[in-house]
Amino acid sequence: MRKIVGLLALASVVALAWGRLDFGLGPAMAEPGAAALTVQSRVYLPAASRAATTAVNPPAPPSQTTAPDWLAYLNYYRSTAGLAPLSENPTWSQGCLNHARYIVLNRFATHAEDPANPWYTPDGDECGRSGNVVLGTTTAPADRFAIDSWMQAPFHALGIVDPLLAQVGYGSYRDGGGLTGATLDIIRGRDWRLAGSVSYPVMWPGNGAVVRLTRYRGDELPDPLTACPGYSAPTGLPVILQLGAGNVVPQVTGTYFAGNGAPLEHCVFDQTSYVNPNQAFQNLARAVLAARSAVVLIPRAPLQAGVTYTVAVAASGQTYTWSFTVLDSG
Repeated sequence: MRKIVGLLALASVVALAWGRLDFGLGPAMAEPGAAALTVQSRVYLPAASRAATTAVNPPAPPSQTTAPDWLAYLNYYRSTAGLAPLSENPTWSQGCLNHARYIVLNRFATHAEDPANPWYTPDGDECGRSGNVVLGTTTAPADRFAIDSWMQAPFHALGIVDPLLAQVGYGSYRDGGGLTGATLDIIRGRDWRLAGSVSYPVMWPGNGAVVRLTRYRGDELPDPLTACPGYSAPTGLPVILQLGAGNVVPQVTGTYFAGNGAPLEHCVFDQTSYVNPNQAFQNLARAVLAARSAVVLIPRAPLQAGVTYTVAVAASGQTYTWSFTVLDSG
C-alpha cells in the first residue's frame, strides 16, 4: 500500500497547524458489516468559532424520504452526546463534494484551493475553508471511515458534538485505487441563536451511551498528548465535557475515571491547562477548547469492549458524574 504522509490542522480564521495523522481503524470502531481498516490518512480541520457566524438558512426540501447514510451516522454520534440531529444544506454538500474531489485528485489534504488548479471550484474552496477534511487509503465505506476518524481525535470531535452546530454540508470522493477524501462543513452551520436553548453540561460519550470507539490513535496537531506527560498513542478514547459556549472558564479541581469500578490513570486539560512546547499550537488548542468551555480527559490505556466507564469532573464548584459503555465485541 502506498504510504501517504498525513496532514492534520486546526485552523482559526487566520491560523493553521500542520502535522501527520495515521489511522488504523479496527473492527471495534466500525458498525456491523463495515470492513476493518488499515489507513494512512490526512486530516485537516478548522477551529471552533468565528466572532460572527453566517445565519443558517432553512434546508432545501429533501429529495429522499430518509437521511443519507453519512448524516444518519453523524447524528448517531450526536445522539450519544444527547444532542439534536443536524440537517443537511445541499448547496454546501455540493461544495464539500467538490473539495473532496480536489484533495483526492491532487493527492494532498488542504483547506484552501488554488484558483489556478484545474480542479478548483469556488464552492469547494469555501467548504474546505469551513470544514473537517480527511484523506486516506481505505476500502471501507468512505463516510464511516471519515466520521470515525474525526471522532477519535478530540479537537475534531469537538466540532461534531458542538451544541451550536445545526446544519452541515458533507461530501466524499474516492478514486479507483481506494484513495478517499471527505469534507464536513462544521463552521457555517453554527447558530448562536441556539445558545439560550442548550442545556449544559454536554458530555461525550454521554450518560448511558454505548460506543464502539476505544482509543485515540495519535498524530493530531495540536497534539493532545503534550498535555499528558509520559503518554503515547494509542491511548484511551478522549472524553469531552462541555460546560458552555465560551462563556464559562472551567476551574477543574478534581477528576475520576474508572472502568467497571477500577480507577484508571488519565490526564485532563482545558483552555487554562493545555500545554504545548509550540506556542502557536498551544494558543490554537486553547482557543478551540475555550470556544466550547471544554474539558478533555484521556485515559492512558485504550478502553476495553464490554466495560462500563464512569467519569467525574469537579469544576467551578460542581461535580459532574456520568457513565458510558463500550460495545461488547463478542
